[in-house]
Amino acid sequence: MNPKSELQELLQKLSLSLPEYEEESSAGPSHCPYFVSRVRVKWRDGKVLVEKGEGRKKKDAHQNAATKMLQRIRAEDGGGDVYDDKVSLVDGINMAHGGVLDSRRDKYGSWGSSRGHPATILISCVNIN
Repeated sequence: MNPKSELQELLQKLSLSLPEYEEESSAGPSHCPYFVSRVRVKWRDGKVLVEKGEGRKKKDAHQNAATKMLQRIRAEDGGGDVYDDKVSLVDGINMAHGGVLDSRRDKYGSWGSSRGHPATILISCVNIN
């Protein structure tokens, strides 16, 4: 599942408002644009969480912002309602393309995605020289 969908489903599960995305800026020539997007989530107690994402496409910027928001929500929640104590081998791996690998145990102790399907493992190799 992509980060935007995962964020939306998580907020619905927690009975919170849906995330709001907006384009903050764009730069670069028309053949090679660069976008910065912002996602805003109305969290508990009236607190508003905001994260930014960047990418060569608006979609990539939104997905990267959603990935950062999911990480922030996990930190804000501290393991409370969002994930129970059986969920924690891997919360998510930021892949080079901005996706999140969802490979954690569900409430029954089984491995899989948040929708109950078997986890798909993606390997991304990046040369950092």
